Amino acid sequence: MTALRPRRTRVGKRNQVTIPAEMLRHLGVAAGEDVEVLEGDGSVTIRKADDPIARAYGMLHGPGEKPLEIDEMEALIR
Repeated sequence: MTALRPRRTRVGKRNQVTIPAEMLRHLGVAAGEDVEVLEGDGSVTIRKADDPIARAYGMLHGPGEKPLEIDEMEALIR
């Protein structure tokens, strides 16, 4: 994945920062999805948050059985 050029944005009164849409598309992040914010060496990194449901998809099934669908897994977790 190639890096996009730096963009300037402003911190709002509530400490909110707008991330340019092009960068969000580049990361594969859509409105309403979670991101992780990491601080280090005077910089801030934003990356797409790990989705544990998607990561676990297909793990909960017996030999020869069809993997559970995501909505079935969510129902079991609840």
